[in-house]
Amino acid sequence: MGHVRTMLSLLLLLCTTALCSDLYGVLGLRRSASEKQIKQAYKKLAMQWHPDRNKSPEAKEKFIEIQKAYDVLGDAESKRDYDIHGVTPEERQRQGHGGQHFHHQHFQHHFHQGGFPHGFHHHFFRRMDPIQSSTIQLGSDNWESLVRRGAAPRAEFPAWLVHVYHDESAMCRELSSMWEETGKALRGVLRTGRVHAPAEQRLCRHMGVTSVPAYVLVMQNGSKFTQYGGGRHSKDLLMEFVTNTLKHHVDVVDKGSLAGWRRALPYRVKVLLFSDKSFVQPLYALMSNEL
Repeated sequence: MGHVRTMLSLLLLLCTTALCSDLYGVLGLRRSASEKQIKQAYKKLAMQWHPDRNKSPEAKEKFIEIQKAYDVLGDAESKRDYDIHGVTPEERQRQGHGGQHFHHQHFQHHFHQGGFPHGFHHHFFRRMDPIQSSTIQLGSDNWESLVRRGAAPRAEFPAWLVHVYHDESAMCRELSSMWEETGKALRGVLRTGRVHAPAEQRLCRHMGVTSVPAYVLVMQNGSKFTQYGGGRHSKDLLMEFVTNTLKHHVDVVDKGSLAGWRRALPYRVKVLLFSDKSFVQPLYALMSNEL
């Protein structure tokens, strides 16, 4: 009976692993590949499939796949986690876990030491289109004037929602349209801005951010940081996070609780708003503090 359980466990492990991405296969490597071999394979394939050089229809998709593989295998901790569990950060995110981990040393090596011989990394990736956004670009040069002074309780906007991203992160690229939708939905309610993680490592540490993508609500003159902790990402989930973090006086009622809500505090004026959302919109939360 014990042998049967063992066989079933092995079969389950093999089946589960088969459903996950083979990152080593994407780079044309064996699982025993060294750090140097991983880096060399990435350089070669990135040059071969970069859309600026390769005009084939599948080049962009292939390049993103290569970048995703190196995002994991190029970082020691992410690689160790993948080697043990066989699951990529993106797959963990779909299962309800967090995003892509980054480290100060990894950033230093990958961006400042070059990574490519003869400055190739710098010139090659400089041609990659940065992730565009209509939200404000934040950094150490404008953080004090915009965020610290603009997140005061009596300021026009009492908080900032800050998105921490990485231009070379496939997950950040995939979620960029979601961030734009969120920024538009919050327009006039609070301010939204972005921080590019590799360029602003000190600011990331100041906010307590260790992985991308990250979303941080900044309040109280820029001194209070609340980071979104959900594994899944969507506009509605971010809006709900903002509302739950802000103090407000709005109750969500349904058919069953409506009568009790009407009877409570009978001498106070009540406003009933109808919505197709199951959570309080940030605008209503802020309005309730003014009434």
